[in-house]
Amino acid sequence: MMQHAKGLAFASLLILLLGSAMAHAYNSGAASIKVSLLSYSPYPAEPGKHATLTFKVENDGSGDATDVRLKLSPEYPFSLDANATVKVKNSATSIPVGDDMIVSLGKLPSAEYTLIEYNVRVADGALEGSQEVQVWHQPSMSDVWIADRFDVSVQGLEGLEVSDVIPSTIAPGKPTGVIFILKNSGTAYLRNVAFTWAEKDNKILPLGSGNKKYIESIGPAESVQIPFTLVADPGVSSGAYTLSTDISYVIGYNTTKSLNVNVGMFVGGAGDFEVGLQDAQAGSVSLSIANVGSNPATSVTVRIPDQDDFAVTGSSSSFIGNLNPGDFTLASFQLASRLRNNQTQGGRPLLKVEIIYTDTSGSRQTVEKQVDIRSLPAATNQNGQGAQDFQGQGRNGQFQRSGSGYNLVAIGVVGIVLIAVLFRYRSKVKGLIARFRKQR
Repeated sequence: MMQHAKGLAFASLLILLLGSAMAHAYNSGAASIKVSLLSYSPYPAEPGKHATLTFKVENDGSGDATDVRLKLSPEYPFSLDANATVKVKNSATSIPVGDDMIVSLGKLPSAEYTLIEYNVRVADGALEGSQEVQVWHQPSMSDVWIADRFDVSVQGLEGLEVSDVIPSTIAPGKPTGVIFILKNSGTAYLRNVAFTWAEKDNKILPLGSGNKKYIESIGPAESVQIPFTLVADPGVSSGAYTLSTDISYVIGYNTTKSLNVNVGMFVGGAGDFEVGLQDAQAGSVSLSIANVGSNPATSVTVRIPDQDDFAVTGSSSSFIGNLNPGDFTLASFQLASRLRNNQTQGGRPLLKVEIIYTDTSGSRQTVEKQVDIRSLPAATNQNGQGAQDFQGQGRNGQFQRSGSGYNLVAIGVVGIVLIAVLFRYRSKVKGLIARFRKQR
């Protein structure tokens, strides 16, 4: 019996020793730290604002982690504010983040976890999409650092605008190609963009297409051109008109938004003129000036600029007032040619004419035209006489004038000479006449 009792006691002691050894072996097993991004708020993160990142730090190893440390390494577009802190689950205090970005969590027993909250700032210019954040962990100071990477969705900023309209002026009744330029100055990708424009009184209408067009997408910092052909009512008054634009698009996670923008369109602008040679006399020309455009022109002045082939002997400019569309008037100038006879045979020198006027926008404009001039009287010689005949070609046909009056002068001189001869030899003439009568 005694031996049996001793055997039981020895066996019990052995079992206790083995159990203690096994427990010690379990507690001294390897720790295994696992870090995961549990959540972040807001979702998605917004540029220019803070986002709270919640990480789960879990020890799923068989041993305790004696000194767990965590380090967030923020890269653009994420950053930590100065004197940043992190919050730990079930802790009333916050743990400061050191200059080396390391946060000490202390001991983490096996099969336990804790939650860590970082408050990071998202850069103003962060692009829309998934942005990476990197976290390092160390089970103990003697262990190496292990990196984990996580994706954070960032919502882009809106920034759609009508940046330009080219051209911004159209003429009444004249179809004009106009381009609306949309610019995405934000950081978000815009999808399914629909662009519509209208003039409330229908004085400006689209030609050859509707007033609505679609664009598949516009990326950040991108611009797109939307072409239309516009025409203004021929009888519309000159001035500025408002085009109302309506733009709808999809942003982020299928959020539809709209934008209404008014743009100005000026109806009117520059004029269009024709200049022709209407009449010509010795040393002078009359030019016909016609407004063949669709816009009125005010304070119109016609000017002959300095040029190589022609010289103005009088005033070089003539004020003719206002010209409405379809009106015409005449302007006369004293003009002479600087070319010699042998330079104008078969040639057609062009007279440069400037039309200076005020357009419907109030701006002074200058238009240069050329008139077909075959020949003009040359600059006068010492006797004040011209050297050439004048020929011109105008819109109303061809005509010719004597530039020097030589024919009339020659006839007059011959007549005077005949009268003088008859007066000087009148007695001989009378004798000849009497003799002629006797013979008959």
